[in-house]
Amino acid sequence: RTSSGMWLPGGPQVARVSLKLRPLFFRTMDPESPQVTRYHEGEFYVPHMDAADHMRPDQPSLDVDNRKATVLTYLNDVPRGGHTAFPLLGISVPPKKGASLIFFPSFADGYLDKRALHEAQPAHDEKWVMQLWLH
Repeated sequence: RTSSGMWLPGGPQVARVSLKLRPLFFRTMDPESPQVTRYHEGEFYVPHMDAADHMRPDQPSLDVDNRKATVLTYLNDVPRGGHTAFPLLGISVPPKKGASLIFFPSFADGYLDKRALHEAQPAHDEKWVMQLWLH
């Protein structure tokens, strides 16, 4: 990862976002504090998972609540580059201001969904994104 970011404190705003997202899910999910990330020209994030792989011995066990959903909200338009790509699915999503991308890095039982492997492709223009992970 070549970007820079910061965690925002939780609070009423995070709770409101969680409430707005609740109709999209079949059960209540607990949010982590959101993170805002800035990508300068040429910065990127290599393909990665947002959840732990419980099948690997170096990862947390199923006793640890895994991330069930990722919400990426794009905070600015990025005319060139900076797509969020899912290499195993052949999907590439361009960042558009105000748009949110929701995907599920693990199944309801906590096991990793490897299809959620994703990357932030190199930005040719500055990119700002807010990430929110739900358990």
